[in-house]
Amino acid sequence: PLLGERRTCKADRLRAAVPRLQRRRPDVPPLPALVADRPHLLAWAGGIIEGEGCIANYPRAQGTGRSRGLVVSMSDRDVIDRLHETFGVGWRRTIDRSDQPGWADLHSWHVSRWADLTAVLEAVDPYLGARRRRSVASLLSTPVTTTRSA
Repeated sequence: PLLGERRTCKADRLRAAVPRLQRRRPDVPPLPALVADRPHLLAWAGGIIEGEGCIANYPRAQGTGRSRGLVVSMSDRDVIDRLHETFGVGWRRTIDRSDQPGWADLHSWHVSRWADLTAVLEAVDPYLGARRRRSVASLLSTPVTTTRSA
């Protein structure tokens, strides 16, 4: 009732996007209920990932496969905690920089497990810019290899 017509239409599109994203690939686990019940969190998370995220997809040393992952780093711990709680996957890390005057601690959220990474990236993909969407497409189209050296 507080939104204008244009924003109401946009909110309706966001609400409709969550079930569509969850049906996209059967091998991707469903998003947590927190995201499903509040689809605007996907748009918020997409903006944070667009601005502060790093989507990694590069060969490992000695040709043992690829390193893939999503890392979001910033000095705002509450934002990192909210990302982690929103998706319910990944892990958090804090780098103490108290020995460097004027520097705040660095907080980060990491997602590297393939099923979790796929679920998160496919969920926020519609809210990313063109360059990040190309990174996501490249990462998701690269075959997963499980070879390890002895």
